[in-house]
Amino acid sequence: MPDLPALESGVAVLPRRSARVTPMAATMRHPLSVLLFASLVTVAAGQPAAPLPNHDGSLKLAVIGDNGTGKQPQLDVAAQMALAHQSFPFELVLMMGDNFYGAQGPDDLEKKFARPYRALLDAGVTFRAALGNHDDIATVEYPPIHMDDRYYSYVRQNVRFIVLDTNVLDAPQLAWARATLQQAREPWKIVYYWLA
Repeated sequence: MPDLPALESGVAVLPRRSARVTPMAATMRHPLSVLLFASLVTVAAGQPAAPLPNHDGSLKLAVIGDNGTGKQPQLDVAAQMALAHQSFPFELVLMMGDNFYGAQGPDDLEKKFARPYRALLDAGVTFRAALGNHDDIATVEYPPIHMDDRYYSYVRQNVRFIVLDTNVLDAPQLAWARATLQQAREPWKIVYYWLA
């Protein structure tokens, strides 16, 4: 893996100095990896958990990956996310890739994304995706997942997000990522991408 700060883990949170957040996908038994921070998943499952910080003005987000089947397990996870959103109103969902499996035409994307996440979309939650190896490059153009290109950057509050395409992690993309990290003035930087 390239020598960008903390890019080995799939999700990197970079406050003023490098720190690493390891994805939970490897420890989850469910094929749909939902990373709503461990407490949020526990709350959604109806089990007691330590309360999440829920301060006004703070950026609240959820993270999912390997999710686009349109089958019952995805619908169940989406329902848990909608339930969790009622008590922890996250405004952003980071999609770690492999957002869609199998066919990816307009009807398929409706079945595998818009329908499962309708409650969150209707509540104004924004989804921002990274490409995985199962995602058709054409899904970059699918408006509900807000991809500006196959790799891109955006800012929410005081956080700079950098989304990489590790399917084609070429020299121009790496140079762009390094420059974007170096030029970012936000105190928090989160780099995310798909990693098998």
